Amino acid sequence: MVEIDGLVIPGFYIENQDLAVLVAEELKLFGILDVFVFSKDAESIIAAREIHSLIRGVLIFDFIDQEELTVEDLLDVRRETNRAQALAAVLPVDLVSRGQVEYLQQRLMTIWVQAADNDVSQYRAILSGAQGIITQNYENLFAKYELFPENTQVRRPMMIAHRGLYAGALSSAPENTIEAALASVEKGADILELDVYLTSDHEIVIIHDGSTARTAPDYTALTVSSSTLAQLKEVNLADPVSGRLDLKIPTLNEYFDALKGSGAVIFIEIKSVDSMLVHLVSLLIEEYDMYDQAVMISFGTQNIIDMNELYPDLSNGLLTSSVLNANSVPSSLTNAISTVVPIKSTLNTGYGALTSEFIKSVIHRGITVWPWTLNDYTELNSYYGYGVNGITTDNLGYYENTFNRINVKEYPGVVTWENRLTVKIETELQSPNGTTYAYRPEYIMIDDGGTGVVFDEYGKIESIEQPGIIYMYATFDSYLPDGTKITVLTDIIEVEILAEVVEEPSSLGLIIGISSGVLLLAAGTFVFITIKKRRVII
Repeated sequence: MVEIDGLVIPGFYIENQDLAVLVAEELKLFGILDVFVFSKDAESIIAAREIHSLIRGVLIFDFIDQEELTVEDLLDVRRETNRAQALAAVLPVDLVSRGQVEYLQQRLMTIWVQAADNDVSQYRAILSGAQGIITQNYENLFAKYELFPENTQVRRPMMIAHRGLYAGALSSAPENTIEAALASVEKGADILELDVYLTSDHEIVIIHDGSTARTAPDYTALTVSSSTLAQLKEVNLADPVSGRLDLKIPTLNEYFDALKGSGAVIFIEIKSVDSMLVHLVSLLIEEYDMYDQAVMISFGTQNIIDMNELYPDLSNGLLTSSVLNANSVPSSLTNAISTVVPIKSTLNTGYGALTSEFIKSVIHRGITVWPWTLNDYTELNSYYGYGVNGITTDNLGYYENTFNRINVKEYPGVVTWENRLTVKIETELQSPNGTTYAYRPEYIMIDDGGTGVVFDEYGKIESIEQPGIIYMYATFDSYLPDGTKITVLTDIIEVEILAEVVEEPSSLGLIIGISSGVLLLAAGTFVFITIKKRRVII
């Protein structure tokens, strides 16, 4: 271990808690800081980290006997990974779509996938947008990466509305208001960042400063912590853009009511180090059933520690501006690992010393990066392509009309031979604000399954020689507002063309329906047809 330290990143696969303890003791003894422990057993990861808190745990999920993952399955992945103090979760690549990977990443999860040693599985892994891929043939995987154009993006950065704003001071409502948040969601915010304080009567209010002086200058300044909610509700917030006179400081309860089901995740920043506030936030998340939309962030390390103890299911991000060294990636890595790994948080850092080289290095270590607060357009466009997981900005509206997604419209996944020429794969471009545009992309064939299939320019099967499974994806060259070209890709497209069914006369015709499929008994033979969810046979 000492010989390879600093040359490669070691990872130990362990399923025994006693062995996990022994390995952790050796790693700590020799001062090995840059290391993973992989396990399907959460307790083994916890046991190793109790000995050596710098170990980065990776929890492996196999979902044996499942054909698809539900939203509740995804939330369970989040819960179990966080409870295990693991920094990343590994999912079977055949079970997850890019949308599901993105769903977890939006909730501060590091997602890796496990790919088989074949082209289709490795392409599926790449196109999933996962932050890491486990494979036995990494050389083939690297060769596939070389085939993509420069500036190809399979994982776009999440756009985070700083204090709920989308156009800085020109936003249609002031910072940290429900009105601003709703407008930012319409502009394409993936995540809403807000700030909370506790009032003297223990209500959680959303405000950035400890007093109302800046945001309500027409009123006598109130100190939030020494004021009741009723006193704070007497204050009207200044609204220089829209001129409204009825905007109030919202409570977190009101915010949850307004944003529940919006699709936006809420980054709740706890401003002060306050164990009571941490506790009350955790209770409110549960009371309003907002686990699927809530994340806590804080500059206070103790707040992260407290939340991990009170609500271990939740994902947390440590805000910091002091751990990075722009002139030394090794120094920055050591500081980052030592700072966030022991408390099991993400790295939500100021961008000043954040370099592209460091971002690549730290993502390889399972630590996601969420820089703040980028408002300069040149810097926004640079960091957009650096591989960060999210960008906090006052100006997310800058990208609202950028077509940064290409989606495949619904199509039949399984088709009978007689209907083979009806198959048509269509795509549409999508911007953050939800605008869509029908588009005829370039399709890249991964494996035609021996079908000899030919698609026309409209995505329709023109000819096909044999039954089989077709795997491909589509691409689109988009441009950021400054003219920077990015290539965006669809998730993998999979179409199975069934063999022609030749019916033979038979005196026996018994059809037995069962829940997972159809069992067809005829003349002493049987065919079992599995009808999977999300697959349509025509």
